[in-house]
Amino acid sequence: MLKRSLSKVAMTVTLCLTAGFGLAACGSSSPAATETTSGGAQYEVVSDADVASGLGAVTLLAARAQAESATSVETAKATVVEMFDKWYEFEGTIRVTDQPLYLELEDGLAKFKIGIQNSQPEKAVAGLEFFTAQSAKYLAAHPA
Repeated sequence: MLKRSLSKVAMTVTLCLTAGFGLAACGSSSPAATETTSGGAQYEVVSDADVASGLGAVTLLAARAQAESATSVETAKATVVEMFDKWYEFEGTIRVTDQPLYLELEDGLAKFKIGIQNSQPEKAVAGLEFFTAQSAKYLAAHPA
């Protein structure tokens, strides 16, 4: 069951890359802006190409952490930290442009993180699958 889930995640990552996540890095190099929400918090706003590239990178890091968790939970946890560091680079754009999908993406990442931290591979796989599905929805609504 877990092998099948990992294969499904690997296929999802491949599809995401083919769909444009990996190609988005060639997009705009415009400087990042910040936007203030009604609550006063500031979020970095980057280009759609940067978001697409970032979503692809987060997905790849999550898949790497998933694979690492089979041999070293500590290594997988370190990769999850790297994954979140990447997420923080562009999450503000998603939060500002599509709040409902932002919350869904956050839920997927949280579920994935808990699955890795607690050695619950099924939860991690489900979180990653949910994250990639929501990423695809975001990219369809906000093409690079």
